[in-house]
Amino acid sequence: MRKAPGTVARLFGPSHNEEFVGLLIRLADVGVECAAHFRATDGQDLPGIIAFERRADKLVDQIHELLDNSFIMRFDTGSVPVGYLVLKSDTKTIGQIQKLLVSAGATNVATDYRRVDDTHLPVGIVFTVNTEYGFRKFSLPVNLTSVQAVLTRQRVQPKFRSVEQAARVAWRIVKDWVEAQLAIIETEMVTLDQVMLPYMQDDSGETVYGLYRGQQLAALERG
Repeated sequence: MRKAPGTVARLFGPSHNEEFVGLLIRLADVGVECAAHFRATDGQDLPGIIAFERRADKLVDQIHELLDNSFIMRFDTGSVPVGYLVLKSDTKTIGQIQKLLVSAGATNVATDYRRVDDTHLPVGIVFTVNTEYGFRKFSLPVNLTSVQAVLTRQRVQPKFRSVEQAARVAWRIVKDWVEAQLAIIETEMVTLDQVMLPYMQDDSGETVYGLYRGQQLAALERG
């Protein structure tokens, strides 16, 4: 049985270019076949046309899946930075992050939602890690307001500046970051609680970084 590649191997995996080109060619072929069928039947075979449409939809889904699973870097394409072209929903990406955390030993993994305007959006992932000092809770956040502000400041097209798109971008960045941390963990250089230390919570729900920041601000005020 072939062993699935580890986190490190995935970071240096093969290019998807050939597969992407192949899917585009197949999609174009379906379009040509559909046009020929439409002419041959004088547009009277509606079930046949729908069958072609369904074939095309499946290929489009595969293309989106391939793009979504590719490692996307932020290079300017002249209109929209590539890193902002996130095609799948944030919900799917969050599920992928949760699976990554579970594979690293996290338990009680859940999504934290907050009301933004008239909808509830995912703003963090909470989980538990069994450390050498016992079970500890962690809260990995995303700042949708900051991401949306960056999209606006960098003059991304208006249709890509919505809070929903900001959520997709934010969670995709978090996914890439988590995968990178798991690569370090896989090499046994660090543990999960080490790389997630800033997000560890005390009994009141305050994070380690939050406590540190509070202490530093208090020290500055004291002079």
